[in-house]
Amino acid sequence: MSTHFEDIGYVFEDGQELVDLLNNNMEEAAYYDSADGQGECILLQPDRQTRFWYYKRKDEDFLCGLDLHYQGNAGFWMSRASWVVSDAEPKFKDDSGNLVPAKTQSRPMIGSSPAGTTVCVNMVEAPLMGDPDSSCSLHLAVTAFCEEAKVDEEVSEESFIPIGIFTAEGEAAQPRATMTATVKSAVLQRNGNSGKFFYEAAVSCLGMDFTLVGNAAVLKGIPKEGRTVTGTFWLSATVREVKYLSDIE
Repeated sequence: MSTHFEDIGYVFEDGQELVDLLNNNMEEAAYYDSADGQGECILLQPDRQTRFWYYKRKDEDFLCGLDLHYQGNAGFWMSRASWVVSDAEPKFKDDSGNLVPAKTQSRPMIGSSPAGTTVCVNMVEAPLMGDPDSSCSLHLAVTAFCEEAKVDEEVSEESFIPIGIFTAEGEAAQPRATMTATVKSAVLQRNGNSGKFFYEAAVSCLGMDFTLVGNAAVLKGIPKEGRTVTGTFWLSATVREVKYLSDIE
């Protein structure tokens, strides 16, 4: 299984190489206050589509919670969205003295696709967001990082199983899914920092559109229009648009 870094052409021999890459881009970083006021989010963009997110609590001096995202154009509408909250998440006291989760880390979100499919995605922008409103729908840009995948020799029927939500008691849901998706288009991309190649494909599964990324070692076969890809994927997302019922009516 390749790492998510390798899915988009980053290969690090050791942790220092990753640190060097981040430090080299720190001068152009963007800073945002987290929604709960307890920290700040730091966004680094070493290239046009790669996003590295750091999170820093105001009562701490060090950066933490590095998260990776690849910004594609494909996505779908999610309704009835809710956060997956872990008991292990850091908490702070609100104005009433109640302990509430500190939104200084990315976190999984669960919701429904237009076809009613349950989906769990990792929201890298979670620290910038408030709690989802049940009356709104979120249009997400969703990237599927290949963990294990192959291009089918024959066209297969589309399927989607959110395997990350089937966890043991006490374990938090994960934004992982197995799916068979149809390739709409695909290109061979070259990482400008490492020179390594990887595939970027627009795929569709049961009415949901994803940007799929993976290197040749994990994505067995060349994705071509009309073929299907089957595998296990990590789903990372950002919000593109929000609609409320009142806007639709």
